[in-house]
Amino acid sequence: MRRRLLLAAIALAVGTAGFVSVRAAAQEIPEYGPPRGTLIIIGGGSTDGTGIIEKFIQIAGGPEKKFVIVPTAGGNRDAQGNVRVYEEERSLRTWKARGLKNVVMLHTHDPKVADTDEFVKPLLDADAVWFDGGRQWNIVDSYANTRTYKAFHDVLARGGVIAGSSAGATIQGAYLVRGDTSGPNVMMTEEPNHQSGFAFLKKSAIDQHINTRNRWDDLIPVIKKYPDLLGIGLSEGTAIIVTGDKFEVMGKWKVAVHDNTRLYQPWEKPYFVLSAGDVYNMKARRIEKLGIGATPGRAGGGGGGDIDESAPARVSQAGPVKARKDGKRIDQVWVPAGSFRMGTSPAQAEAAKTATVPAWALKELPSEQPDHAVRLTRGYWIDTYEVTNAAFQQFAESNGYLTRSQWSGAGWTWLVKKPEHRACADAAARAAPKLPCVNVTWFEAEAYAKWRGGRLPTEAEWEYAARGPQSLIYPWGNAFDTARANVIGSKELTAVGSLPAGVSPFGAHDMAGNAMEWVADWLDVNYYASSPAENPAGPAVGNIKIEKGGWWGSNSFVARSAYRHFEDPPDYADHHIGFRIVSDR
Repeated sequence: MRRRLLLAAIALAVGTAGFVSVRAAAQEIPEYGPPRGTLIIIGGGSTDGTGIIEKFIQIAGGPEKKFVIVPTAGGNRDAQGNVRVYEEERSLRTWKARGLKNVVMLHTHDPKVADTDEFVKPLLDADAVWFDGGRQWNIVDSYANTRTYKAFHDVLARGGVIAGSSAGATIQGAYLVRGDTSGPNVMMTEEPNHQSGFAFLKKSAIDQHINTRNRWDDLIPVIKKYPDLLGIGLSEGTAIIVTGDKFEVMGKWKVAVHDNTRLYQPWEKPYFVLSAGDVYNMKARRIEKLGIGATPGRAGGGGGGDIDESAPARVSQAGPVKARKDGKRIDQVWVPAGSFRMGTSPAQAEAAKTATVPAWALKELPSEQPDHAVRLTRGYWIDTYEVTNAAFQQFAESNGYLTRSQWSGAGWTWLVKKPEHRACADAAARAAPKLPCVNVTWFEAEAYAKWRGGRLPTEAEWEYAARGPQSLIYPWGNAFDTARANVIGSKELTAVGSLPAGVSPFGAHDMAGNAMEWVADWLDVNYYASSPAENPAGPAVGNIKIEKGGWWGSNSFVARSAYRHFEDPPDYADHHIGFRIVSDR
């Protein structure tokens, strides 16, 4: 059946229309999207405040046009096996509240009914069709290989719009993921009649709720088995608007694109992530525009370094990872301006105490409270990895320890008193160039950062780069995972980037574990109670500097991104403390 559905979809008329401006070659049939008309494919959840539903109505031609609402995914039978009856007034209530003047419900559980001229009538002059959420196989059971199925495609052929959320998104793909009647956790059913979607978007497999239900990776085996497909995973409150072979992302969050034609490094997951405003060409398999207004591979970093155009876009739950090498050829990733909740909520604090927490760490927990909203109004580059022995050795070999201009007044005073101290000594750098540089004082980290043309991150910048806009507890999510961080059970440092599964939402590695990291801020244990809402930089003066992230001998409590370690003055050095830097341009 899948092949028949695909062939039927390909046979549609040629044309273009819609949200993303698409001008294909004259009369060329799109390879993925409909030849005419528009698709709106939504990842479930609330769309309030996103403008997605308003866009659906607008593309249809306005509230006076004819809309058909299909609630069938909600179930054809109840738990007792009785045929489910849908009340039209209830199904249409929210649509009428949005001002629709000509809207009808279309539903049957019986494909024989769906194959009749009488049932199809509402679709013959429809301008727009909406598929509700639920279980996508119900839609297949009712309408596959019927006159209704053809009439859906005819709506597009006339230049209309088809939209749907959750199950109403998945049905629009060619391959039907989560089509097993036993439950939604089966990605690839063996039930032959539930393997094909309606192929409004050809050569695709579409998943939904990927953020709230942690489904980011779930399309990987599907694309491995069917490498000709393009996999699209949608976050809740997020849509793609499809015209021809292009789509634009709209809404609250992210879209994961599983592109089997792209080359990935062994440590990378085989997908990348798009954000609102990003435009993707499915036929060319290319990001054509980023929502931040930049062209991929050319987005600005000022004069501070070169965008890495040869590297494939890395996976990130905060958007496509923009990477570069700075002026010293050190890898960095871009963290755009944004907001998050900094610190630890009361509920998170209680949950964190369930771990075995040493007394010295537990006493620091109150300083993480209250949790509070923080907005960073400027984007910045942050080192992809902790500063390595090899990278710090460049500073030493460039007479960094002899160049007064690289050091602050307090740092130079310390250095004059401790001329024998050298972080990441020559022998260590040669023996283990890829290990994090540790045994480094805050003063040395500050001097190195100035030599690089950067600075140490503020605590807020470090924490946002680690947690992302979702304010995750750990860089990868809210549940601790020993496979993602060099902490519990480890007896030594590992080469930077050795645990790519622990990458942060913006693409930074080792922000939980390996080496703890100096940040710019002085300590005030009560600072969060009066911290500014925008760009907090910590107290102006102090005696103790803050360190963030876990280290190789710590545990899940210390590895939390909100954790604040504060025992050490800026002239202290230890085998577990390293750092990374940020650059403003």
